[in-house]
Amino acid sequence: MPLKESTGSPSTKQSYDLPGKNRPSEIISFTTPPLEKEIKITGHIVAHLNVSVSQSPDGPVPSYLDLFISLRHISAQGSEILYTGTTGEGAPVTKGFLRVSMRKTKPGHPLHRPWLPYREYRSTDVLPVVPNEIYSVDNELWPTNVVVDAGNRLNLEIRSGDTACTGLFQHNDPIHRPDSVFKDQNHVHFSPDHVNYMILSIIPKSFTA
Repeated sequence: MPLKESTGSPSTKQSYDLPGKNRPSEIISFTTPPLEKEIKITGHIVAHLNVSVSQSPDGPVPSYLDLFISLRHISAQGSEILYTGTTGEGAPVTKGFLRVSMRKTKPGHPLHRPWLPYREYRSTDVLPVVPNEIYSVDNELWPTNVVVDAGNRLNLEIRSGDTACTGLFQHNDPIHRPDSVFKDQNHVHFSPDHVNYMILSIIPKSFTA
């Protein structure tokens, strides 16, 4: 599923701020048109994004870039359809997280797949994050199983911190995520050389009878 910039410009970017006050400027989202027919999504999901980080006017020179991604199911009436989270809270279809310094994958590994990037998360795999440099990254989302009815939509939401319906497991510790490190502005880039998309495992209807 392609993720396109809303203006249609051939080369541009969308920006979002450090979360904290639930402002619209803290989120980027992409929403499909209403689906023409029912689909069933089963398995792993990957969001391929072209991202960068820049210094905020009153912030430090950034060296970190975190991606928090949620896939949401929107009804034909425009409300979100929630599922049951780990501790009973309402939750989106699925979520994914990536610290961009750990973006390195192992394409030659026998377990690596386009829809399931293989990472070892070793200390030797840490890569630098340089302000204003664009990085193409594969963001794994947790595997899921959901039926989306005709007329409903899917929404992909991107933030630099916890998204709505996070529940108990939050990433807001001031020691591990201090404003002095993460107070910056993040960007998703769009151009012929920076194509953003999401890989979904859609099960053919003939297999679901």
